[in-house]
Amino acid sequence: MIPFFRKIRKKIADDNKPMKYMRYAIGEIILVVIGILIALQINNWNQQRKDHIKLRSNLIEIKASLENDLKLINASEATLDSYENSGTYLLNFLSDISVAVDSTQLKSSFLSAGLFIDFSLNSVPYEKLAKENILELIKNDSIITSLSNFYKKYDSEKLDIGSNQNQNLIDYRDYSTSFTDPFTIRNAFIFFLKENYGVNFEAYNSIKFSYDTMEVNWNKMKSDKKFQTILDKVIIGRWSNRMQFYQMKADISNLLKMLDMELEK
Repeated sequence: MIPFFRKIRKKIADDNKPMKYMRYAIGEIILVVIGILIALQINNWNQQRKDHIKLRSNLIEIKASLENDLKLINASEATLDSYENSGTYLLNFLSDISVAVDSTQLKSSFLSAGLFIDFSLNSVPYEKLAKENILELIKNDSIITSLSNFYKKYDSEKLDIGSNQNQNLIDYRDYSTSFTDPFTIRNAFIFFLKENYGVNFEAYNSIKFSYDTMEVNWNKMKSDKKFQTILDKVIIGRWSNRMQFYQMKADISNLLKMLDMELEK
């Protein structure tokens, strides 16, 4: 093709027709420019296609992460119910409210009533999206704002850290040693976490524990109004955790709806 145009250009030049040569030269320049523009447009389309695939892949990853967070929250809520029921059972016993007293259940309740609820969201997929500047590819500003606000709101947030409930639980754990041997408390907690949640502490694998051998001074506990006040604060504080879970689930559900709408485009 190039030799063909060269022959035409040479013939025009040989014929000494400058105006015709000028028109030809301009036409050739226009063709080159059009070719460059077409190439740039094709490259732009390819880049847009790659960006769309990358954005879609990351949004799907965030959606899957949020769905998994919902499952973890539901599991944590079940654990929260268990801890709250334990605290209520123990408080009823200490307040002489009629309850069916089971020694093992009572000791188990004494231990689990003061356990922490430890939960945090998985923000890795969102951080990846933000780090690689993929967020700017989203045309819907409301999704960008909602994602940003959500992960700022729950940035490394754990439901017990920085709240009054955290101090209530610390007070409960510290005060528990007034009614039984501190080593018994330690061994009991290790046993409880291992048996109920599969938490394994290698350094304490040799520790043996049995509710039958666990001694608790129930009479002293019953007469200690300060401990009962601490326990009551712990139970009430569980509602703070519950409300945080409720709000978190509502926020996640709203985000999932927005992501579904974006992915359907």
